[in-house]
Amino acid sequence: MTMKGVNIYKAARQRAHMTIETASEMLNVAPRSLQHYEAGDRETPDEIVAGMMQAYNAPYLGYQHLRASPVGKVILPEVCDISPARCAIKTALAAEHVPDIAKTMLAIGEDNRIDKSELATLQQLQASTRKLVGAFFSVLILSGEKENATRRAPSGVQMKDEM
Repeated sequence: MTMKGVNIYKAARQRAHMTIETASEMLNVAPRSLQHYEAGDRETPDEIVAGMMQAYNAPYLGYQHLRASPVGKVILPEVCDISPARCAIKTALAAEHVPDIAKTMLAIGEDNRIDKSELATLQQLQASTRKLVGAFFSVLILSGEKENATRRAPSGVQMKDEM
């Protein structure tokens, strides 16, 4: 899977300063298989991505992987991949509008109908809410990079150093 022309798995491995050989050993996969995943020749299984997230200390990779799927594109909001501090500021600024959004949503929904006159406002509220959720996800994912450095791989993923 690529984002902006760069394979997300290869970019994460390179940011972790790992060679194909080191990464494949940690992930318990053949170097050739890892090359196929990074070239986009094969679909990368979720279990392998979970291992990459842990091995590369890259929780953001899991989100990118999910968002690249057809369902993820529809459901998951965009997140920023800037520093956790900047994401926190962006989230705090977006959160200032929550009371107004909530009041307007209550006003629209109190009669359990959406009139044509309310539709444009509701769509704007949905877009604002989506941005806010994306900002919160950004903080959670990026702050998890430091936290994840000491975590083990999810169940079902056996890292080589655990064997």
